[in-house]
Amino acid sequence: VVEEADAVFCGDVYGRLVERDLATGAIRRNLDAQNGSVGSIWSATDGTELVSFGDHEPVVARWRLDGSGPVTRVLEAGWNAAQYSPDGTKLIVGRTEVRGDQADTEFVNKVIDAATGDDIATLDGMVSATWFDDETIGGGYLTETGLGVASFDVPTGRLDVDIESSAFT
Repeated sequence: VVEEADAVFCGDVYGRLVERDLATGAIRRNLDAQNGSVGSIWSATDGTELVSFGDHEPVVARWRLDGSGPVTRVLEAGWNAAQYSPDGTKLIVGRTEVRGDQADTEFVNKVIDAATGDDIATLDGMVSATWFDDETIGGGYLTETGLGVASFDVPTGRLDVDIESSAFT
């Protein structure tokens, strides 16, 4: 639901996005990028853009809701989009590498600039990275003694891991 546009947006497994009138449900327009199955859909930039994450493909599609159309970025092979920062300026992308068995699993997340695609930070070892606010990311963190709770400050690059408060140890 994008209240600023008085609309609700729906996506399907074929990559189709539909804009519907919030009050009546009537279809206003189709936003078909055909980027594969639509994952999560988010409102961005104060309701002036719609962001769609590919469910099975590493694609992030942005639509300007003023009618000017899509802005699409295909991510580097092997990376999947996870979440935009609350202000829409940064994006967490991640991948999981399994080498051999489960014990060799490595979790890697990056923060990229949403406008340029430039790398801002790399979060090796963070599991289920999520935004706490515009500049702080939190999640689980794999240590030699177990899974801890971590927070990462994007501007300073500071990572704090608390193994003692983890419910998983």
